[in-house]
Amino acid sequence: MHRCKVAVIAGLVAALSFASVGCGEEGPAERAGEALDEAAEDAEEGLRELVDEDGPLERAGREADEAIDKAKQATREALE
Repeated sequence: MHRCKVAVIAGLVAALSFASVGCGEEGPAERAGEALDEAAEDAEEGLRELVDEDGPLERAGREADEAIDKAKQATREALE
């Protein structure tokens, strides 16, 4: 899971870097680039919230780990 987070964040940073390169005068393309930058920043923030230690994906992962541990324990007890 950690590698996936790093890869996604690195991709967003790269996208932001490429999106920020543009012309000096503000025209429609510059405004569109700024909108893309803002959208990428919003996406990055949302992703960070999802994978945060108390985020929904981390909670779901912990719950899945607990369910697996319970199933393992039940299997051990059934085999005894």
